[in-house]
Amino acid sequence: MPVRLYRPAGARGVTLYLHGGGWVLGTLDTYDTLCRALANRSGTTVISVAYTLAPGARHPTQLRQARSCLAWAVREQAGGEPVAVAGDSSGAHLATLLAQSEPESVRAQALIYPVIDPLLNRESALTYAKGYYLETETLRWFWDQYLPADPSAAGEPVSPLDGPLERTPPTLLLTAGFDPLRSEAEEYAARLESLGVPVERAHFPGQIHGFARFTGVIGQAADALRTVGDFLRRTAG
Repeated sequence: MPVRLYRPAGARGVTLYLHGGGWVLGTLDTYDTLCRALANRSGTTVISVAYTLAPGARHPTQLRQARSCLAWAVREQAGGEPVAVAGDSSGAHLATLLAQSEPESVRAQALIYPVIDPLLNRESALTYAKGYYLETETLRWFWDQYLPADPSAAGEPVSPLDGPLERTPPTLLLTAGFDPLRSEAEEYAARLESLGVPVERAHFPGQIHGFARFTGVIGQAADALRTVGDFLRRTAG
C-alpha cells in the first residue's frame, strides 16, 4: 500500500502515522500538512500510511495493513529498533490496537482524540451528540461502514479495552472538550494508568473533534501539534 515518508534534516527515530476520517475518508494529501508539522517538530521520520478505506475493506483489513507497515518500518527505516505509532480519531484507534498487539515493535503511542469502541453511550457522546462538528450519529455510520457483519469472526479485537492493556507502551492522549469521543478516550487513559502504564494527557477544553488539522483557523491546533511533536521527540528517538 502507498506510504509517504517525511524525513527532516538530522532525523532520529521513526513515527508511523495512521490518519483519521472514520476509516472511510482521508488520504496522504489531506494529511500532508499535519505530517509535515509532526516531522519537523518531532525530528523523527514520519511514515504516513494510506490504508484501504471502508466500506471497500472492513475490519480487520486496516489493522493488518497497519501491522504490515509497522513491520516494514521497523525493518527498513528503524534498523530493527521499535518505533512510535501515532494517529488521530479512527487512525488513533488503529494505533491503539497496533501498539497493544505488537509491543516489541512499538516504543510509544501518541493518540489525537482517538476512537476507542463502538458503544457510543458515554457522557460526552450523549451531551455533544449534535451540533459540535462531529456528531454521534455520524460516528455510528462510520462504525457501520467499518465493521463486518460478525466482527468477532476475524479473531482481532475491535476495541483496545478488550485487549491486554498492560502491554500498552507509554502514551500521549490528546482530547477536545466538545468531542463526543472524549469520555471513551478518558476511560481508556484511566484504565492504562490503573495498570501502571505511563500516560500523558493534553486536554483542550474549548475545542471540537478534528481541530488539530485546522491550523489555518484555530490557533490551538498548532499548540496541539507541538505537544504531540514534543512527545514523539522524547519517546521515538
